Amino acid sequence: MAVMNVNEVMDRSIDVLKKNIKSIVLFSLGYGLIGLGIVIVLMIVGGISMVLVPKDTSTSMIVAYIIVFTIIGILLSSFVLSSKAGIARISGQDFLKEQVAAHDAIKISLKSIPKLFCVSFLIILMFLPVAGIFGAIIYFMYKAIEDSMLLFDIYGAKEIILIILTVLLALLIVFCIAAFFTWFCFVVQAVAVEKSGIIGSIKKSFTLVRHNFWRIFWCIILFNLTIFAFKSSIDSCLALLTTIFYFLEKFLNINQDFITYVSTIFTMLRWPLSVLYTLIITPIGTIMMSTLYFNQRFEKEGYDLQLKLMEIQHNQEREQLSEGV
Repeated sequence: MAVMNVNEVMDRSIDVLKKNIKSIVLFSLGYGLIGLGIVIVLMIVGGISMVLVPKDTSTSMIVAYIIVFTIIGILLSSFVLSSKAGIARISGQDFLKEQVAAHDAIKISLKSIPKLFCVSFLIILMFLPVAGIFGAIIYFMYKAIEDSMLLFDIYGAKEIILIILTVLLALLIVFCIAAFFTWFCFVVQAVAVEKSGIIGSIKKSFTLVRHNFWRIFWCIILFNLTIFAFKSSIDSCLALLTTIFYFLEKFLNINQDFITYVSTIFTMLRWPLSVLYTLIITPIGTIMMSTLYFNQRFEKEGYDLQLKLMEIQHNQEREQLSEGV
């Protein structure tokens, strides 16, 4: 094990997926069923609450609703993050020289939910000033659009400038959000692999990202584009096969409307494709981030040397035990 470049990180991640495909699929399936059960329970509780709770539009009641829905949202986000914790432990088997089965990963994920809930809450608190700044900018931009002739489909110099500024603002918001969350990209791995605490996991992520921010930032974008490319490739292959079958049926004088035919095929295959994306394609992103996490530890902490020393010590202990026997 040694420090890897971006290509080696991605290649290593694909190898990890191939080696642990069974555990990853079983984990994704089992944890997905748990998530589905939680969503159903929340829907039932929410429906009962809507019926039993009196309709009160007072300020205090509205604030209470906002607080409740915010807590539920953070809880759901922490559950999603906890699923990444299980994948991180499975994908770290080769580095840590340990065996993590699907049921072990599920236990690890469930235990990480309280920590990740608190981490998510702290991240949201830190993001509030940024959200406030962009909220003010969006408000003034909205007022400027209201005062312009855009609502009447009249495009002068002022309106064109407003359109350009709106597009630039949207790009800036996306860029700033991505840059902000880059600092916390290794929180899940710190919780799952090192069993770090709430503040410790945030500090760990900051330490690993610091001095390599832009490289990690572009790596994250590259990983997301790779996942998008995988999904687009599958969709494109499906569209190509559908078109070929349509023309074959056309050749055999089986007349069908093309749009209806394609819509029917995609409707029938939507569920299998969703299962494929959830069980196999989506975990690739977490595996890549976990591999990048270990790579950063190799570079900054010499963790690869520590693992090598631990392996040598373990081998020596086994040799001494064999000689003793």
